[in-house]
Amino acid sequence: MRKRFFVGIIFFSFLILLTGCSSGGDTPFWGGDTGGDTGGDTSVVAGTATISGEVSGTVIVAINESNAQVARVTAAGSPKTFTLEVPTGHTYRFFLIENEDTLDQKIFPLYNNATGTTNCFSISSIVSIDFGYIDTTNGVKALPTNDPLLVSGVSSIGENKAIPEIVLSGPPPTGTLSDLVSNGLALLKQGSVFKAKAYFKAAVTNYPDDNTNNGDTARFFYAATRLAGINPYSDGNSTGTLNSIGDILDRMGINNSDRNSYNYIISESKITSPIPQPLPDNYPTGNEIQIFLYNVIRPELEGALANLNGVPKEFERQWANPIDSKSYKSDYADVLLLKAAIKGALAGIHIQHTYNLDVDIDLEFNKYETNTVQAFLDDNVDFLKLLTGDYSTSRGAAKTYLSEAADHLYGAINKIQTRNTADYLVNLKDMTSDEFIDTKAKILTAKSSLSGPSTIGDFDGITVAINLLPFFEGLDLRNLLPPFAGNTADFFPDETMEGIILSGLEPNEDLDSNGIPDILE
Repeated sequence: MRKRFFVGIIFFSFLILLTGCSSGGDTPFWGGDTGGDTGGDTSVVAGTATISGEVSGTVIVAINESNAQVARVTAAGSPKTFTLEVPTGHTYRFFLIENEDTLDQKIFPLYNNATGTTNCFSISSIVSIDFGYIDTTNGVKALPTNDPLLVSGVSSIGENKAIPEIVLSGPPPTGTLSDLVSNGLALLKQGSVFKAKAYFKAAVTNYPDDNTNNGDTARFFYAATRLAGINPYSDGNSTGTLNSIGDILDRMGINNSDRNSYNYIISESKITSPIPQPLPDNYPTGNEIQIFLYNVIRPELEGALANLNGVPKEFERQWANPIDSKSYKSDYADVLLLKAAIKGALAGIHIQHTYNLDVDIDLEFNKYETNTVQAFLDDNVDFLKLLTGDYSTSRGAAKTYLSEAADHLYGAINKIQTRNTADYLVNLKDMTSDEFIDTKAKILTAKSSLSGPSTIGDFDGITVAINLLPFFEGLDLRNLLPPFAGNTADFFPDETMEGIILSGLEPNEDLDSNGIPDILE
């Protein structure tokens, strides 16, 4: 009981990794740990420097002090070698990408040596820099055999931990709408979600009024990939306000090389650097997570909704899923399901925005083995209380989003019934006609409970009726908690949860008569 309580409280922040995104990577070159010269030294001899080396991976990217891509080359041969040229008089960072454009993609910033803290190199002379073999087996940094700082005309400008999004996606793509969409789908097929997103974004941005199937496809897949194709890498400054997923992962203590979000989703065995325990002292607090969700994730979700609102009912497109490499069709049912999911997430963000969820997450998690629920609640006396002020707008928005999500879900199921075959990404081909009827009935009753009493179903002969209206009028959740003695719960003070439960549910049911509600054992 105690462990479930604390793990549930502490890791509500993982909602972020499932629902949202932030583009990140827009920090200026010197947004990292050190300050100094911004590069572009005008005293140097104009020309180019030649960079070469041997790698085990595939792609090498050079970024200048303005976070602009100067070179991107693919290593070739056996062993794999590369050569690139960059203008002198600038400061550069170099990145090695292994398994590029796949779900196993990893990015390694190049440092001067194993013990050095320099990954920003000012090149002021027309020189040749041979890195030698570049090792990435440490899992964090790319380490050259030859220290570039030993080359005359190359100097250290310190460290910048940021990995700009351009490293992942490359420069903004151009081309016809058809080319952008086709290239985006091809990249998506091979697992390059970041680059695919860039192509779909360019298609939507450059052809905003196109109403052909290509235009609709661009809007649909940009909405999907702007949520999935996030930049989880460091922006170089995780102190203060959380502005990106990378900030959160920085403060969670997760290495840059372990930040392919799909590795987390597909297989835990691919994570070589899990969340450290004990949690680091600067792990985000509950309040910081709340602010991040509302100020960063919410606008991105709203942007995705705006994209989906431009996709008509006639939409249909075949594409290849990178996870199983099979081709599927997506149609308006998928649009409705994605809208329902986004609006459900937005409702959750608005709801959490009205409550005090401020917990020192690392402190509480690190002591949960010896702590008790009672001690946790005593230490966090305002946890789960309504925030002071008028939050009726957020509660109203949450209610509206949930109601609309129910409508979208109902519509999606109707659409699926008309074409319920395995060649569609989302199908319910194993559901019977009666199950469809029952599912849609439950959606309608759930929606009606948002505004008043509603019978949501008959379970084992017991009629369950609820009324969620009191919740959206402002319900102080802390007052609904039962008293705790250590980790032992007493009965709930109000079995109706202030009028939400009308019949059929008994939170204080104690079948074994041990004085503890069965649902809390």
